[in-house]
Amino acid sequence: MFPDWLASRAASMPHHCALVANGKNWSYAELDNEASRLARKLAGLGVVRGDRVATLLHNGFAAAILPHALLRLNATLVPLNVRHSDSELAWLLGDASPRLLVAEGRTLQGISVAIQKHPDVRVASIDAEVAISSDAVRLDACDEADVPLNFDHDEDAVLAVIYTSGTTGQPKGAMLTVSNFWWSAIGSALNLGMHADDRWLACLPLFHVGGLSILMRSAIYGITAV
Repeated sequence: MFPDWLASRAASMPHHCALVANGKNWSYAELDNEASRLARKLAGLGVVRGDRVATLLHNGFAAAILPHALLRLNATLVPLNVRHSDSELAWLLGDASPRLLVAEGRTLQGISVAIQKHPDVRVASIDAEVAISSDAVRLDACDEADVPLNFDHDEDAVLAVIYTSGTTGQPKGAMLTVSNFWWSAIGSALNLGMHADDRWLACLPLFHVGGLSILMRSAIYGITAV
């Protein structure tokens, strides 16, 4: 079992800067509180243990906080490439079978065709009032469910399903576990070295394994992700 990385850092270094995004800084204590709040909002939309939640988000606070929130629900993140075409997105939603798709103002407009093919996938907007269907909801306006959150994670729990590019056929969903991210972080630290005042620039999309790894490693190390 692994302790929740974000919660551990919030307890040991609450005032240290955890994230710089959208022109704002979040300390580890602030990010920890936001992760729990978002987890309970997702639970209010019906997300439970074992569910998959797809995202269609550009880099920013929303994409950075969702992995931590979903981990506390024992749910799995499925980050989708914001450049997918309608047909690609429709295929991926059918393959991943997420309970929920979290989008934003810049991506909501382009997903109506894919959603029409998968009416069972509920859509939540992270930052916009745009309604693409009668079932679309604003995540920030949702009630928080009073549910227990998980702060101890099984090493084999699937943290994220990240799809390959599909250059040789249909994309394949690679299931990445809590243990995968932990040992990747350890290997990176041994290879690159690290300092307590490091800041890691997320120069890769957070829907890419490299970008998502920056978020996880920063929380594991207790450094700042930018």
